[in-house]
Amino acid sequence: MSGPMIMEHASVTVTDLDRSLRFYIEAFGFELLRRGGHTAYLHHGDELLELLEREGEAGFERPVDKDGWWRLVTHRLGITHLGFRVDDFDSTLASIQEHGGELVVPPFEYVPEIEDEGPAETEKLRRALRPPAGVAWRLAVIADPDGTLLEILER
Repeated sequence: MSGPMIMEHASVTVTDLDRSLRFYIEAFGFELLRRGGHTAYLHHGDELLELLEREGEAGFERPVDKDGWWRLVTHRLGITHLGFRVDDFDSTLASIQEHGGELVVPPFEYVPEIEDEGPAETEKLRRALRPPAGVAWRLAVIADPDGTLLEILER
């Protein structure tokens, strides 16, 4: 491969584009970058999220607790959720719920059992490494208005 590569965007299929635009803009602070007939691109800084309005039928399996959450993400192939790191976990979670997000897995603390493999040259990478001793990450899972699972984490 020649040249740098970045993950350009994530895409979520939704049942009602207008409703989902309101949700992601109001609950997460995304801004509308462009909109077509059945598509929209949102951005939050340099992070891009594409919303596609569905044309067929689709559904989602929904966990009800952290064990169910773990089974869901480890027993399915493909993309299982979107993860959003936040600095103010409690107020972000409250805001998301106020704007139509449904709490699927209540907040819990998590200390990953992982080995750090590579250098962490940016703040984003440093936060993705193992937390310092005695510190846990806080996680919760929210469903957007269509049931797409959104992991909210503070680390």
